[in-house]
Amino acid sequence: MSIEYPENYDCRDPIQFAELELKLAGFSETPFGKAALEYIKQTYNIVSNDINGVRRLHQNIAGLVEQVPLAPLLEEELVMTETLEFSNGAYVKSFRKQHPRVPFVYEYDGKYYDDRAVAFVNTDGSVWYGQNGKYRSKREITFPYYRQEQRVYIGEIDTSVPGNYSGTGPNY
Repeated sequence: MSIEYPENYDCRDPIQFAELELKLAGFSETPFGKAALEYIKQTYNIVSNDINGVRRLHQNIAGLVEQVPLAPLLEEELVMTETLEFSNGAYVKSFRKQHPRVPFVYEYDGKYYDDRAVAFVNTDGSVWYGQNGKYRSKREITFPYYRQEQRVYIGEIDTSVPGNYSGTGPNY
C-alpha cells in the first residue's frame, strides 16, 4: 500500500500528524475524526502550542470522562446520607456525611476518608479497591481535597519480601 503524503508534510507538526493518522485509519470524514481533530487544534491553540500544556488539558479531559472532579472537594459540601453498614452479621441503616460529587468521600467519627484513594491494578489491567487484608484503598484526607487516585500495580509488588503492602509504605 502506497501512502500519499500531503505536500510539505512534517510529522513534528501535531495537526498535520493527526490529520494524516485520522485519514489513514479511515476516520478523517467521520464525526469522531472531525471532533478529534478539532479537539487537538483547540487544545494546541489554548496553550500556545505547548505540548506539556496539551498533555495537562488532555489529563483533565480524561479525568472528567472518569468522573474525577476538577475543583477541590470542600468540607461544607458534605451532606447527611442514609447508608447500609455491615455490623455483627447484618446490614444496619446508619447516617453519615458524604460528598455528593464523590460518594466514597465521607466523614466517620470526626475524620474524613476516601475509600478509593488507592486503586489496585492486576496484571490483566483490571482495577479493584480493597477494604480488608493487606490491600487497603481507604485513606484519611483533609479538606480542601484534590482527588488524585494512586494506582498500585499488583504484578510489580513482590509480596514475598517483608514490607508494608497496605498502600502507605515506601513500596509505593
